[in-house]
Amino acid sequence: MKTYIAHYKPLVQRKENLDKFLSAAFYDNFSFVVDEPNDEFIKKNYCLFSAPEISPVTAWEERTKCLDYGSVINYRSLSDAEISLLYKHFLIFSKIAESSEDFALVLEDDVVFGVNFKQELDSAIKNTPEQWDFIFMGSGCGLRVEPNKIKEGKISYLKRHPAGKCTDSFLIKKSAAKKILSTLFPFVLPIDFELNYHMMKHDMKVYWIEPPFVFQGSQIGLYSSEIN
Repeated sequence: MKTYIAHYKPLVQRKENLDKFLSAAFYDNFSFVVDEPNDEFIKKNYCLFSAPEISPVTAWEERTKCLDYGSVINYRSLSDAEISLLYKHFLIFSKIAESSEDFALVLEDDVVFGVNFKQELDSAIKNTPEQWDFIFMGSGCGLRVEPNKIKEGKISYLKRHPAGKCTDSFLIKKSAAKKILSTLFPFVLPIDFELNYHMMKHDMKVYWIEPPFVFQGSQIGLYSSEIN
């Protein structure tokens, strides 16, 4: 299984830490995606510039309202860091769509693992129904499966839309990557919200692993956040 890591090149320590851990966990099939978007890509694919027939505020409101987060998420333009992360995920999905493997693991460069990461990853795949499109195994933003839905001996839970978590760690099927790419542009929202929108649009089967076994270093104090 191929692993792709969205990485910001100046954050050298993050790359060194992940490189060391994945190698120690007997992972040798991983690569860091470090390319940055140029102005041409942004002007062509970011709704703020590329879709004059619809205002970015209207596009934002339509997508976030459709996702029904329970409260209004006010419009704002995307930061350079958010556009960079969106671009890297676009590159990763493109690589997955063109690969010969059925699925891949996607990570961000601030992730932290437990000691049994490889075994827990194998267990997550084994214990999820075969028809999955995405499997989220991280604890981003403190999102967890509701306690009243947890069953003894069960670790994988199908989620209702909006079904995504933060994009720190997830498995994605090749078929799902192709569907996301078919509707991704023009992008409007940060990558985690965009994924939520497109997973809902394509009625994808999204599972969360409980308890999570991947953590964000920028949320537990190990790293400073490059987004917020």
